[in-house]
Amino acid sequence: MELLTLAQVREQLWKKGVPDGTSDFPSNYADASESNIMAWNARLNRVVERFFTLMNPARCYRRIDVPIYHSQITLPRDVRSLLQITLLNEEECPCSPLFIYSRFHQFAQCCPECSGCHPVQPLSENAQTFLDPSGEFRLRVTSTQANGQYELFGGKDANGDEYFDSVTLAITNGSTTTSRVYTTLPRMLKMETNVACEVYSVDNSNVATLIAVHAPAETSPAYQRYAVPCNQEGWAARVLTRLCYVKLRADTDIVIPSNYGALGLGLQALRYEDVNDDERAATHWDNALQLIDSDKQMLEGEAEVPVFRGMRGYGCSDMASNGWPYGYVGGGFVYWNGYGH
Repeated sequence: MELLTLAQVREQLWKKGVPDGTSDFPSNYADASESNIMAWNARLNRVVERFFTLMNPARCYRRIDVPIYHSQITLPRDVRSLLQITLLNEEECPCSPLFIYSRFHQFAQCCPECSGCHPVQPLSENAQTFLDPSGEFRLRVTSTQANGQYELFGGKDANGDEYFDSVTLAITNGSTTTSRVYTTLPRMLKMETNVACEVYSVDNSNVATLIAVHAPAETSPAYQRYAVPCNQEGWAARVLTRLCYVKLRADTDIVIPSNYGALGLGLQALRYEDVNDDERAATHWDNALQLIDSDKQMLEGEAEVPVFRGMRGYGCSDMASNGWPYGYVGGGFVYWNGYGH
């Protein structure tokens, strides 16, 4: 099964995406204007976003290498949720897989044996950059096209006092830098642009450091950031994660789920929602999700039995019994009735 592009889906499902009772939407795709195409794309984006909210479609898992900065990693914009992680040293040799804890672990456990170490745990879902600058800095935006502006809200000044207003930074064909000095990043709001924008921090010596690359469709960047255990600068993390919803914009963008049937049902469900026919809309959403789930099962096949790993000194890792038929944990596997599983 091939992956579908935005252009292919729009041409194939144009009539299903045309809202009922609208005179400005031609029923024939060949007669569509640019504004018609943009409005149709917006409806398909609503469908795709709904699917990603309700489930994880097939072809979403990704294994990527992420640089470590200050014992932290930040997931790229098009993925979410850290599923598995292992560290890579300077020779790109993977270490043992690491455990991932919830954000509450730091308040529930301590580790006196390894002072300064901590497990992998989430820090933020609203990181705007892959690297947070330290000390005093200004912000610089670089682009290859003049297209709108950044608006910077809040942040803190050189004395640690909060800014309660905002400043704007024009996006030019080149670079522009704030005159305002920060010690804490402000909240960034960006207009949609035709090309990506690079964000730099500029220190008092006028040395610029790249801290973010914001995509054209991004307007309010928010990435997931995690703390990782003791490491050395120059290391990276190999992570297993999955795609999240990203707005479809260019005709060559890949549409996931790449399933005409599910996308068509989703577009039809929107039409029922437009006329407040919630019962029919819910039926179409349910049928679409069943198609997506079937496609996922056919592609991914039977899942392997997960391995239960125990950490010594925690939870049930010290459980052991010679009694029959009780189970115990050992060597990273669960043993039951004398057999390892």
